[in-house]
Amino acid sequence: MWFAKLLASWNVKVLLLVDKFRGTLSAREAIDVVVSSAPSWAEVRGIGLSDGGEGLLDAISVERFPVMVHGPLGAQVQAEFGRSADGAALIEMAKASGLTLAGGRELNDPIAASTIGTGELIKAAIEKGFQSIVVGCGGSATTDGGFGSFEVLRTLRGFDRVELTCLHDVETKFLDAAKDFAPQKGATSKQVEFLRRRLMGTAQIYSGVYGISPMEVAGSGAAGGLAGFLYCAGATLVRGFDYVAEVLEVARAVEECDVVVTGEGLLDAESFNGKVVGEVVQLARAASKPVFLLCGDSALSSGHNYFDESIKAVTMAELVGIDRAVNEPYSSLALAASELFEREIAQYR
Repeated sequence: MWFAKLLASWNVKVLLLVDKFRGTLSAREAIDVVVSSAPSWAEVRGIGLSDGGEGLLDAISVERFPVMVHGPLGAQVQAEFGRSADGAALIEMAKASGLTLAGGRELNDPIAASTIGTGELIKAAIEKGFQSIVVGCGGSATTDGGFGSFEVLRTLRGFDRVELTCLHDVETKFLDAAKDFAPQKGATSKQVEFLRRRLMGTAQIYSGVYGISPMEVAGSGAAGGLAGFLYCAGATLVRGFDYVAEVLEVARAVEECDVVVTGEGLLDAESFNGKVVGEVVQLARAASKPVFLLCGDSALSSGHNYFDESIKAVTMAELVGIDRAVNEPYSSLALAASELFEREIAQYR
């Protein structure tokens, strides 16, 4: 008994805080791979996170409710909303109006793409009796300023009495949603200008209906301006990572570990702009914990300034090549995790 306790005291407590590896692994799947790859001296605890966009339900939902809604381009899609432990409805807008549902930027129609389905999810939650609704904005196909949702909800009985919270991971203002994000959704330069003018008209409509404008509100451009509509309708705008981290008591978990590991599919400049990886790095640093990155690939240049060279990153692509990393994500991540444990984390034994 005493010997087992002694051995346990020598274990390195590793806290794994990861986002999804988009297109290959969910956060939960990535955690399972890393845990199974850990050496005997590592005591690994994994928590799947979200910045408030995609992965929100996986991170904090305790129950799911399937709903048929209109997808971003009008076709019926099977979506769902969730329930949090404290009884709020959780809406992950990407499940109804996401770019993936539109077939990616190549098949998306950035002008026609609508948030009608997200409004239908909110409507379904209200009709089921939820009085508190949290909407995660991220991964959208849309730049409609939330107008599709507005059309669904503006006359819905009970919508004006619901407590709304809008989760966002950007500080982008309403009109800037066009130039900042529409190109990623397939928009040409001419379409970006059209979308910007349309957002201006949409903001005027909201001002007339709600008596308030989303134009100068930081974060109102999230999800192509959906956050701006929700703000005008009475929502409180909250940084998505902060909300999820508080629910999951991430700060306490960081304090209790020896080493932090975070990661996602692609490490790039946006990873440090309100996203999971950047926020976890800041939490670890504030707690004076060593932090390492485990990712599918990196698009950062060698001269980046997002984190200093003391934070080491191991990517699947550098070990096995990008094709194998994408096509064989389980074995590739297992190899990268083993490399990280032996190359970097072993020094904390």
